[in-house]
Amino acid sequence: MTKFIKLVEIYESCNASKKVETNKKAAKRYSLRDVIINTNNIASICEDVAFKQKQKIGYLPDNLDERQSFSRIQLNFSGNLSAASIVVIGEPTLIFKKINDPDGK
Repeated sequence: MTKFIKLVEIYESCNASKKVETNKKAAKRYSLRDVIINTNNIASICEDVAFKQKQKIGYLPDNLDERQSFSRIQLNFSGNLSAASIVVIGEPTLIFKKINDPDGK
Protein backbone atom coordinates (compact mmCIF):
# COMPACT_ATOMS: atom_id res chain seq x y z
CA MET A 1 0.00 0.00 0.00
CA THR A 2 1.33 3.42 -0.94
CA LYS A 3 1.80 5.90 1.88
CA PHE A 4 2.85 9.52 1.68
CA ILE A 5 4.31 11.70 4.44
CA LYS A 6 4.81 15.44 4.62
CA LEU A 7 8.22 16.76 5.72
CA VAL A 8 10.06 20.08 5.59
CA GLU A 9 12.96 20.08 3.13
CA ILE A 10 15.98 22.38 3.28
CA TYR A 11 17.04 23.30 -0.23
CA GLU A 12 19.65 25.57 -1.72
CA SER A 13 18.17 28.88 -2.83
CA CYS A 14 18.48 29.64 -6.53
CA ASN A 15 20.33 32.89 -5.78
CA ALA A 16 22.96 31.08 -3.70
CA SER A 17 25.37 30.21 -6.49
CA LYS A 18 27.96 32.54 -4.95
CA LYS A 19 28.76 33.19 -1.32
CA VAL A 20 27.86 36.76 -0.52
CA GLU A 21 28.68 38.42 2.76
CA THR A 22 27.47 41.79 3.91
CA ASN A 23 28.25 43.44 7.22
CA LYS A 24 30.16 40.29 8.25
CA LYS A 25 26.98 38.21 8.12
CA ALA A 26 26.72 35.28 5.75
CA ALA A 27 23.90 35.53 3.25
CA LYS A 28 21.13 32.98 3.73
CA ARG A 29 21.85 30.25 1.20
CA TYR A 30 19.07 27.81 2.02
CA SER A 31 15.29 27.97 2.22
CA LEU A 32 12.51 25.73 3.54
CA ARG A 33 9.62 24.11 1.71
CA ASP A 34 7.09 21.38 2.35
CA VAL A 35 7.70 18.13 0.52
CA ILE A 36 5.45 15.08 0.26
CA ILE A 37 7.29 11.79 -0.09
CA ASN A 38 6.13 8.36 -1.14
CA THR A 39 7.53 6.18 1.67
CA ASN A 40 7.97 3.27 -0.75
CA ASN A 41 10.82 5.24 -2.37
CA ILE A 42 12.87 5.72 0.81
CA ALA A 43 16.06 3.67 0.76
CA SER A 44 17.80 5.13 3.82
CA ILE A 45 17.70 7.88 6.43
CA CYS A 46 20.76 9.19 8.25
CA GLU A 47 21.69 12.23 10.29
CA ASP A 48 23.24 15.08 8.28
CA VAL A 49 25.70 16.82 10.60
CA ALA A 50 26.99 19.09 7.81
CA PHE A 51 23.77 21.09 8.02
CA LYS A 52 24.38 21.68 11.72
CA GLN A 53 27.60 23.44 10.73
CA LYS A 54 25.79 25.39 8.00
CA GLN A 55 23.32 26.52 10.63
CA LYS A 56 26.15 27.77 12.88
CA ILE A 57 27.68 29.70 9.95
CA GLY A 58 24.32 31.35 9.28
CA TYR A 59 23.41 29.80 5.92
CA LEU A 60 20.06 28.43 7.11
CA PRO A 61 16.88 30.43 7.79
CA ASP A 62 16.80 32.34 11.08
CA ASN A 63 13.56 30.75 12.28
CA LEU A 64 15.22 27.36 12.95
CA ASP A 65 15.94 26.48 16.56
CA GLU A 66 19.68 25.97 17.18
CA ARG A 67 18.87 22.55 18.72
CA GLN A 68 17.34 21.37 15.45
CA SER A 69 18.55 18.13 13.85
CA PHE A 70 18.68 17.31 10.16
CA SER A 71 18.30 14.06 8.22
CA ARG A 72 19.35 13.07 4.72
CA ILE A 73 16.84 10.82 2.98
CA GLN A 74 18.03 8.68 0.07
CA LEU A 75 15.24 8.10 -2.43
CA ASN A 76 15.19 5.39 -5.09
CA PHE A 77 12.66 5.32 -7.87
CA SER A 78 11.49 1.89 -9.03
CA GLY A 79 11.36 1.20 -12.74
CA ASN A 80 13.95 3.90 -13.12
CA LEU A 81 17.60 3.55 -12.20
CA SER A 82 17.76 7.03 -10.71
CA ALA A 83 18.19 8.10 -7.13
CA ALA A 84 18.10 11.38 -5.26
CA SER A 85 18.69 12.61 -1.76
CA ILE A 86 17.08 15.43 0.17
CA VAL A 87 17.75 17.00 3.56
CA VAL A 88 14.79 17.43 5.89
CA ILE A 89 14.25 18.85 9.35
CA GLY A 90 14.16 16.26 12.11
CA GLU A 91 16.34 13.51 13.48
CA PRO A 92 16.31 10.09 11.76
CA THR A 93 14.33 8.38 14.55
CA LEU A 94 11.60 11.02 14.29
CA ILE A 95 11.37 10.52 10.51
CA PHE A 96 11.29 6.74 11.02
CA LYS A 97 8.42 7.05 13.52
CA LYS A 98 6.50 9.28 11.12
CA ILE A 99 6.91 6.71 8.34
CA ASN A 100 5.62 3.91 10.57
CA ASP A 101 2.77 5.88 12.15
CA PRO A 102 -0.54 4.82 10.53
CA ASP A 103 -1.62 8.49 10.41
CA GLY A 104 1.76 9.81 9.23
CA LYS A 105 2.02 12.22 12.17
